Amino acid sequence: WQARADVVKLLKNLKKELTILVVSHDL
Repeated sequence: WQARADVVKLLKNLKKELTILVVSHDL
């Protein structure tokens, strides 16, 4: 499914941005 792949990609991007936010906040 194309839509499913897009959702997974979106979730990965969100997770990455969240991780960056948390890391920069800890610094």
